Amino acid sequence: LPHAPHIGELVEARRFQRSRSFPHPSEIIVLYHNASIASANEHWRFAFHSWFINFSTLVVRMGMVINLGVSIFFCTFAAELEICIMNEINTYLVHWAGPFTPEEVLQLEQENKWIYELYLIKGKVNNCKKCRYYCGEALSRGAGERFKDGNHHIKDFKEVEEIWAGYIASNLKPKQSDVFAVEKIITAYLKEEVGNNFMLNQTNKKFPKYDVCVINRWYKWDGKTVRLKLKDGSPSKIIPAVLLHYAYGKVHEIHGSQRIKCLKVIED
Repeated sequence: LPHAPHIGELVEARRFQRSRSFPHPSEIIVLYHNASIASANEHWRFAFHSWFINFSTLVVRMGMVINLGVSIFFCTFAAELEICIMNEINTYLVHWAGPFTPEEVLQLEQENKWIYELYLIKGKVNNCKKCRYYCGEALSRGAGERFKDGNHHIKDFKEVEEIWAGYIASNLKPKQSDVFAVEKIITAYLKEEVGNNFMLNQTNKKFPKYDVCVINRWYKWDGKTVRLKLKDGSPSKIIPAVLLHYAYGKVHEIHGSQRIKCLKVIED
C-alpha cells in the first residue's frame, strides 16, 4: 500500500527548494510526483496538488517578469552602446589641387611620386549644353592611371573642362573604407546640388548610414597655394569647405560651411 511521506522526505524537499533561489518548474513537478506517489491520504494529496498549482503559477509569472526585465535591460544596453558607436564621427581632411587636364594629373603623380586617391571631373557630354559631373576614387593606382582605362567614365565626356585631384591629408595611409566614405558623401551631396540627371555616377548616390565629416581645402596646381577664387559651377565651388553629415535611420541631416575663415595668423 502507498505510505505517507516521511518527515525526512519533506525536509529534504524543502532543503532542495531553499538551495535554489529560483527553482525550475520541472524540478517542482518531480517533487510533486514523488510526494503524491508516497501519499496515502487523498485529502493531503488534494491539498498538495492545490499548493503546487498556485506555486507553479507564481513561479511562471515571476519567471516571465524576470525574463522581461532582463530582456529590457540588455536591449537598452545594446541601444545605448549602438548610439555611442554611431556618435563617433569619422572626420577627414581632403586636400584638392587643380584644375587639371587628364594628362597633367598623370604627369603630376609621376613627377612627385604621389597618388591622388580622389578626383572630380566636370565636362560636357555629347551635344548637351549643361555640364555633367563625376566623382571617383583611385586608391590603389592613382587618378592619372585610372584615366587611361578604356572603360573609364572620363571617356563619356566629349569635353573635359576641369579635373580636381585630391588626397586624404588627415591619414598617412588611408584605408579603402576611408576613401569610400569620402567618395560616397561627396557624390551624394553633388547629386543633391546639381541633380541626378547631371551625375555620371551610377552608384554611391545615396548618403551613408553613418556620420561623416569632410573638410575640403582647395589648392592651385602646385598643391601649396590656397585657391581663393573659385569659378561658378566648378566642383570646388559647389562642394562646401566643411561637409558634416548626420544619419538618423532614413533621415539625413547635412551641415556645413561654404568657406573656412582665417581668424588669425600667429608666429612663434
